Amino acid sequence: MANIINVGVTADGFINTDRQTIYNAISDQLQAAFGAYFDTSAESPDGQYIGIVADLAKQCLDISEEAYSQYNPNTAYGIGLDQIVVLNNIKRFVNTPTTITVELDGTTGTNIVKGSRIKDDNDNIFTINNTTILPSSVTATCTVTGPINVAANTVWTILDPVSGWDSVQNPEAGYSGVTYEEDAALRVRRANSTTLDGTGPIDAIYSALAKLGLEFVTIVDNDTEKEVDGQPPGTIQVIVKGGTPSEIAQAIYQEKGTGIRTYGSTSQTLFDSKGYEKTIKFSRPVDTPVYATVNIKRLKGSSNDASTYVQDACIAYLNNTKIGDTIVWSELLGYIADKVDLISIKSLYIGKTANPTSTEDIVLASVEKAVATTAGVIVNVLT
Repeated sequence: MANIINVGVTADGFINTDRQTIYNAISDQLQAAFGAYFDTSAESPDGQYIGIVADLAKQCLDISEEAYSQYNPNTAYGIGLDQIVVLNNIKRFVNTPTTITVELDGTTGTNIVKGSRIKDDNDNIFTINNTTILPSSVTATCTVTGPINVAANTVWTILDPVSGWDSVQNPEAGYSGVTYEEDAALRVRRANSTTLDGTGPIDAIYSALAKLGLEFVTIVDNDTEKEVDGQPPGTIQVIVKGGTPSEIAQAIYQEKGTGIRTYGSTSQTLFDSKGYEKTIKFSRPVDTPVYATVNIKRLKGSSNDASTYVQDACIAYLNNTKIGDTIVWSELLGYIADKVDLISIKSLYIGKTANPTSTEDIVLASVEKAVATTAGVIVNVLT
């Protein structure tokens, strides 16, 4: 076929074609060999034979193109994609349980064995991952796989009581499991893990953390000689949502390099290859309530639900901002105006306290994540 039409693997990628083009190419070759009067019409016996060959050739081309695409992480799927990402030391998440970090308290020295059960307010049961001695902070894993929403401070019931074990609590929300990581999500995780691999300690940390499938990662590098937003000079602050403290700390420790100090609100103790204790610090995002007051006037033909639409648009914009973003007043104003028709926005006020009266941008700290609710976004319809 390569001598008849240009198909298959080329310098520009894989070239496919349609069945009719293949049919015409075979017909032309036969007529060139046997004469113009050689009947290759679809109704003739030779034409029907050409049609069968064209169908088979088209099937072969389609199968070949599909196989070719499995070598490209942007087009590979299923097992083909699994085989590509394993080269980056990544495996697809399948039937992964939700995990939480819990603080165990009671009589000092009390032994809590691996597998001890605890329960949250929604009757989800978790087991302690490793044997520990009180007081302790450990990871616990849900007994069922798949995504489960575990809010902070909702795990408090001890199902396997031990003398001296008084309490359990989860100071942070859990890291939700997954039933099956879809191809699109796996491609993104692979891309994040390879984009910056090996170009420096900061980029290497990004790469290592990306392989964990975390919801959010950012790194603040204070390479100045003074404190910035409470972060000491010469330190890095890794801000991460998702994952267990131990796996996060291990990824940071392996890539941060000698002499680079870590900073953050969470500390995790590790041991190096020689048994020496190392403390790695990082931070979790802090949900920060933000508020807005919008005064609008409905124009002719506007919906009776215009105020609800304005509220929904405002909340969507605020909640979609990233951790540490600055909420720009003018951008929020433009977003609402673009999303809701036939209204006139008379005034917009935003801030970190209820009933705001400011038109200044909201500057969030590096660990802050804006959270807006219907109670905090007030829309007044002026007459």
